[in-house]
Amino acid sequence: MPLTDITTLPPAPARSDTPEDFISKADAFIASLAAFVAELNTLSSEIETAAALIAVAPAYSDSGLVALTGNTPAADRLPYYNSASTSALATITAAGRALIDDADASAQLTTLGLTANAKSLVAAADYAAMKTLLGLTLGTDAQAYDAKLAAIAGLTGAADKGLQFTGSNTLATYDLTAFAKTILDDADAAAMLATLGAAAAPTATSNGNGIAITLAIGGTSYLVQWGRKTAAANGNTTITFPVAFTSSTSVSCVVSGAGETATGTQATQAEILSNTTTTATLFSGSDAGFTAFWIALGY
Repeated sequence: MPLTDITTLPPAPARSDTPEDFISKADAFIASLAAFVAELNTLSSEIETAAALIAVAPAYSDSGLVALTGNTPAADRLPYYNSASTSALATITAAGRALIDDADASAQLTTLGLTANAKSLVAAADYAAMKTLLGLTLGTDAQAYDAKLAAIAGLTGAADKGLQFTGSNTLATYDLTAFAKTILDDADAAAMLATLGAAAAPTATSNGNGIAITLAIGGTSYLVQWGRKTAAANGNTTITFPVAFTSSTSVSCVVSGAGETATGTQATQAEILSNTTTTATLFSGSDAGFTAFWIALGY
């Protein structure tokens, strides 16, 4: 701040002056002393005030402070140094001010919206402490590192690709066609054969009357059954099929046979009178029993 100027005193009287000049100069000099003393007192006060300001704020003479004072104040601006001797203003938002006025880190975390659990995790001393807080144990609560999993992660995924091991800890992809997927989703071998349009392997079943072969073709089980049956003389004999047919109207059963009577006359009288899904009735007109061969086809 500017200091008070001291008014120059008028010339002082001297012995060499004439009596008239001496008296005139003496009067003027003495009259100016009161104003001179007042100006000195004012200047003294101003110097004392300036000294006090310099004592409490020596930074006024610092180049860093000079750099800060070169900024033009504005709302929501915060000064900062951008070099050793210059400064600039940064924007400080309401959210930023809300953090600055917090008393400690815990209060700042609350201002940021962290819950108590999140705050405890952030404040954890290390990863081990974090795992303890989270209740995680590798291999129990979380998957530990595994070379096979790392090998999977190293693959580049793509549509219609399958995974296969090429070594103990190495994998590769292979093409997986839409047709192959229709086989993979089948529940069993029979379903796979149906998808492929192939017949299932035949199965054989037998009983005391003969044997049956089952062939699955196009979703239908076809039966070929045959055997030998001793026909009673002049009567009916029941043939029980090893496997029951699904429909009696689908069955075709025939029989042939030969035998001899007591007098040596050959008898070949044998026929199938009727059948069900499980049996056929064999009629023999021979006077003596004989063994007949039978065959039945159907589904």
